[in-house]
Amino acid sequence: MKSIKGFGGWLIITPDKNWANKWETPSDTTPYFSEAKTVEYGEQLTILTFYINPLKDKSGHVNIVCGIKITRPNNTISIDNQNIQCVKGEFPGNPRSVYLSPVVIKYSGDAGDPPGDWIVEVVLNDKNRGARVELKSKFTLIKKANKRVKLTPKNGATYP
Repeated sequence: MKSIKGFGGWLIITPDKNWANKWETPSDTTPYFSEAKTVEYGEQLTILTFYINPLKDKSGHVNIVCGIKITRPNNTISIDNQNIQCVKGEFPGNPRSVYLSPVVIKYSGDAGDPPGDWIVEVVLNDKNRGARVELKSKFTLIKKANKRVKLTPKNGATYP
């Protein structure tokens, strides 16, 4: 978690297919998400961004703008969406609770994707507070390992 001027953000890249069920629990239950460092071709990841303590204006409204950029290992851009209106308007909840940003990105390691480190950069900008939280993480796309069967010689036989 990173915090600027009391406004905080957290970026997690998870392989959990059931992340939504984990998140949708009572507020007194802390969900646990697995973190992905590597992903194989054909597998999926979900990029989640959380925020805490947005500043309410005099009317009780919050204004959070998000941006997300994903850079491939060959330095080309996969996604670059900035100034996304994440949360705006009346905020009835407790600002000190942790909230999930509506910007949820699904990633799948497809055949044409370059292997290597994929860089994920997220910006959360609390406009009321004037606080900009920059979050950065990465995952590595790898080729599936060949699983070799170990043969055990019997009756004096040998295998190469």
